[in-house]
Amino acid sequence: GSSGYSGRSGISGYSGSSGYSGIAGSAVPRTSVVYTTASIANLAEETGTSTLGKTFTIMKIGTDKAAWVRVYATSADRTADSARPITTDPTPGTGVILEVVTTGAQTIDLGPMVVGANLDGPVASLAYLAIQNRSGSSNTIEVTFTILKLES
Repeated sequence: GSSGYSGRSGISGYSGSSGYSGIAGSAVPRTSVVYTTASIANLAEETGTSTLGKTFTIMKIGTDKAAWVRVYATSADRTADSARPITTDPTPGTGVILEVVTTGAQTIDLGPMVVGANLDGPVASLAYLAIQNRSGSSNTIEVTFTILKLES
């Protein structure tokens, strides 16, 4: 005889979709940025700017001689803070991103790392610096920032 009806096949199951793979690109490398002052007298200060980025993370800071280094969000913040003595902590919210005092050739690993930003209008890729020579004699001061730029 003939064979019977085999019946209907079931509906195959849903296979799902693959997960989101993210945006293509490459990791931004950390870099070192060096700022060197002119020769300045002991306890004298130089102000300047460094191209740390619009927004950045500072991982380490090093000096080749004893120094007091301050990093600011704007030039106006640096000017407003210029009379503050080394023994007084900065007031929160006044644009002081970072300050360190070194006692010689020294590198400081920051933990937690410090996130900073330029707050000029329009925004620039600059950080404003004030560097005081504390080496005991007239010298140049070399400051090395190990950073990660967060915004181009």
